[in-house]
Amino acid sequence: STKSGYVTAVQSKLLLSAARSGDGFVRVIARPGAFVVAKTPVAYIHDDDGEIDPRAVRDAIYLEDVRAPDGDIQFNVHLNVEIALRALSPGINDPYTAISALDHLSASLAMVLQRGAPSSLICDKDGNPRVWLELLDVKEIVGAALHPLRRAARGNVMVLLHLIAAIGRMAVVVREEHAGVLHQHLRLIASDAAHSIGNRDDRREVAEALRKARVQTPGHR
Repeated sequence: STKSGYVTAVQSKLLLSAARSGDGFVRVIARPGAFVVAKTPVAYIHDDDGEIDPRAVRDAIYLEDVRAPDGDIQFNVHLNVEIALRALSPGINDPYTAISALDHLSASLAMVLQRGAPSSLICDKDGNPRVWLELLDVKEIVGAALHPLRRAARGNVMVLLHLIAAIGRMAVVVREEHAGVLHQHLRLIASDAAHSIGNRDDRREVAEALRKARVQTPGHR
């Protein structure tokens, strides 16, 4: 990298063109949304005679001083998680703001679960592997959002019910291969609720919400 900054976009078509024209392979290690320090590697070039232009590879990886929400689902996920966590902090204790953030978060995560993660390996029209992109998988993205929220909402029945409802909304559109990710988080919420909620009626309400959320996911209809 010639400068420090956030990776806002990686142009796979430009990388594919550079790799194909040089009859080589490009392995990008800079993830979208990651912060890159100047003079550290963003990609590795594999070719025989140095035919791949490093400038073409570098120019295909866009760096900016700040992250941009446009087209960066991970950014939107982290933003709403941060809002929810701040709202749930003891000094603020604003559950309604946390619930609003959960609603917006469920929309961003639903997009990830509906379309799935793109393939990291890109081949040319002849089927030759040309580019590898370092991407977050669906489990990592969902876990980065739901784990901290589940921990912060532990014992807060109102927020916990909305978290379960948010997962239920995601379950309506989740691809079948990613349904297990949501089941895992529902199991963790159930385990936490059993230990952190003392009122029996509250536990029953949470259990019923969990049951409804599970019914939404593929294989449980």
